[in-house]
Amino acid sequence: MQAFRRIIQGWLGKSLLGIIILIFGAFGTQALLSIAARPKPALEVDGEQISQQALDRIISLQKQNLLARMGAHADPNLLDAARLRKDVIQALIDRSLLKEASRQQNLVVSEEYIKKTIMGMPQFQDNGQFSEALFKKLVEQYGYTPAQFLSELASDYQINQWRDVLTSSSFMTSLELKKLFELEKQTRDIAYLEIPTARYSASITQPTAEQLSHYYQAHSKNFMTEEQAKVNFIQLNFESYLAKVQVNEVELQQAYEQKKAEVSKADQEQRRAAHILLMVDATHSEAQVRQQLLALKQRIDQGENFAQVAQKYSQDPGSAAQGGDLGFAGRGVYDPSFEAALYSLKTAGEISPIVKSAFGLHLIQLKEIKKTSLPTFAELKNTLRQTLLTQKAEALYQEARSSFEEKAFEAGDLKALADEFSLPVQHSDWLKRSSANVGLFANPKLMNAAFSSAVLTEQRNSDVVDLDEHHSVVLRLVEHRASVAKPLTVVAPQVTQLWIQEQAEAKANKIGQTILSQLRSGTTRQQITAQYGVSWKSYLALKRGSDVLNAAVIDKTFALPRPSAQGAVYDQVILNGVSGSAIVGLLAVKSGQDLPLKAQEQQQVQRFLEVQLGERDFNHFMKYAKDRADIKIN
Repeated sequence: MQAFRRIIQGWLGKSLLGIIILIFGAFGTQALLSIAARPKPALEVDGEQISQQALDRIISLQKQNLLARMGAHADPNLLDAARLRKDVIQALIDRSLLKEASRQQNLVVSEEYIKKTIMGMPQFQDNGQFSEALFKKLVEQYGYTPAQFLSELASDYQINQWRDVLTSSSFMTSLELKKLFELEKQTRDIAYLEIPTARYSASITQPTAEQLSHYYQAHSKNFMTEEQAKVNFIQLNFESYLAKVQVNEVELQQAYEQKKAEVSKADQEQRRAAHILLMVDATHSEAQVRQQLLALKQRIDQGENFAQVAQKYSQDPGSAAQGGDLGFAGRGVYDPSFEAALYSLKTAGEISPIVKSAFGLHLIQLKEIKKTSLPTFAELKNTLRQTLLTQKAEALYQEARSSFEEKAFEAGDLKALADEFSLPVQHSDWLKRSSANVGLFANPKLMNAAFSSAVLTEQRNSDVVDLDEHHSVVLRLVEHRASVAKPLTVVAPQVTQLWIQEQAEAKANKIGQTILSQLRSGTTRQQITAQYGVSWKSYLALKRGSDVLNAAVIDKTFALPRPSAQGAVYDQVILNGVSGSAIVGLLAVKSGQDLPLKAQEQQQVQRFLEVQLGERDFNHFMKYAKDRADIKIN
């Protein structure tokens, strides 16, 4: 932790803080917007530019992020490249507009706040400790300069402040909540008449040859055969390389000696420490902080528990909740002054004098000492053998995998590739594009490769498909069956059935329209029953979201206006699928009761609704900002 704190004290460390928000914050990889503009920008928002190169980089990072969220078996082909590009561009536009809005509001964030935030984030902890190596790795990975990190971090916090202002300023009064609750709990009584399609199917005459042909031509896409492909493929497996490697006694002994050297170099003693940190800042001088620590130490000396005091008073957000516990660490991890004080302590429970470091003043407690001991050669031999075998096989496999990909791209068929790698060419059965396949081709990655344009259209080897980190496959088309319309002679019974169903559905809907017109003209429900031989059902005290009727019927029920003194209000609903239509007659509306909630529950509901209003206000602001902005997408 102390080593980490030394880093973020300097200009480099402060800049590195930006990666936290850039990668894990609200805008993620979108924070690359401020990359310096280059010729022919891909996007320009009120003069702020982003190049095509930078946009491609952001899209690539976003794609990696989405694939990581989708899991180990994610298929990159499932991501729509055009949609991904559109979403990234939209996110960059939003961020640019929010950045400018926060600047106009003079929103700022202090460096001290940034420091405290970074120290509490688990993404950059290694075994419970902040890791300098993680920072360096991410800097190299994302290609940032320190200045860009710091600038983007500040921008992200300012943006979040402005968003919070917009979303948290909306409010709802208790009276509004009461009215809303009454509407939500409102119930309605209805008369319901269903006019099913099946009732009229028998009355539809068989279609003529001309009608059948016309329907078939208009709906031919519903009678297609399934696209199929047959492929050859080659599999590259890690296990085959594991069988090719061996380890001798000399190598095992060398590995053991290296292990001994590593243990010795890493310092065989580790110490578990806890600390109480108080920071020196503009409002707390070093002398004042020292007096506070002396008072805390006196309380501990008089019997108070160190962990409880640390939990209550320590200003280290990374360890205070754990009673100041920093876990085990060897030499070279902490600030030099911190380490010297820790290693001067002799027994568990002993507490150091006040120690000054780059971040403030500490009280340090030694909790435990443990010695690292290396098992004997005989005890480690099998483990070392397996490790060396795996390492050798991994090296061979990765080398082969790289060459495999290159050769697969260059090869005009699979035979040369198979000969070079001494692998068999295997053959698939007919694969169906949309149906479930079995065995190896149950994997969607392979199915996407088999039906990719590279394989079907360009007639070349597929890209190498990694089924996992140690199993790769390349395939090539043998034969393709395109999806075509089945002949009318084959599907005539199915076409006839669908035509009759469509005619019956149209008839049911037309009868529903006639009944609705009659009801609105004064015909009673009893008269409708007598005329059409149908029966009405009554549903009393229906609630919003009820599942006793079709969802479209419930929606219509609560969309109708209150019935007047003249009687019920009627409307028609077209039911889902081929069910036909229904007539809804709204008979009565009953208001909801008073809020059956305790005061605390009312506040929770009210706050939830205020958040929804805040999001609505935020979306309105974004639309306003976009309407006024000069946005150019090239």
